[in-house]
Amino acid sequence: MAKQSGFEHIRIQTHGMHLDNKKYTRSLIEAGIDEFFISMAGSSPVAHDAITEVDGSFHRTLAGLENLDEYDHVTCITNTVVTNLSYKLLPGLVDKLSRFKQLKQMEFWVYFPMSENDNKNLVADNLEILPYMLSAIDKATELGRHIEIKNFPQCLLKENGCMLVNDQPQLFIDPVFWEQFERNGFYQCRHREACQSQQCLGLSTAYIEKYGWQEKQLHPI
Repeated sequence: MAKQSGFEHIRIQTHGMHLDNKKYTRSLIEAGIDEFFISMAGSSPVAHDAITEVDGSFHRTLAGLENLDEYDHVTCITNTVVTNLSYKLLPGLVDKLSRFKQLKQMEFWVYFPMSENDNKNLVADNLEILPYMLSAIDKATELGRHIEIKNFPQCLLKENGCMLVNDQPQLFIDPVFWEQFERNGFYQCRHREACQSQQCLGLSTAYIEKYGWQEKQLHPI
């Protein structure tokens, strides 16, 4: 129906496990899907499966990417949520996925807890994330892949600041979502009044409670 309605691109967002079924994958592509936005939680079976809490999920998702690699007109994008459990895995993840020719873009979404508190202890220190993020950027860039980063201070990325993309397309979703979303508390930064960034969301309430303002490490753009 989406294809017949004239949409230029049709994307599915998925954990990718069911894509290990060649027949199912082919049916999706024949129906009109040309972009696959696939969640990758870790760089190894042990790490990935521990985060997803699904045994075998890593191997199944990789098998799905292998199936998609058979279709030249399909674009694959991976998304990794950056948490205390995953930030050290970013460079290794880029290495692990280096062989997939249809993987054109990698996205790293730094975790926001949708709450005023980090009750799950998943919010990682941006200063600790940074070296792993930069290493992953360098590796992915060498492979010719486009990078998008979300929910991270733009000033810390320096010359890679253009990779911070917090814009979102128009979203049709239950309005209750936005009420929960606003609990993050956006645009909090000691340098906000002087900063001219158009993409940075600042620090969340939960982040500040856990790690402080870190105003000496951050600076206005």
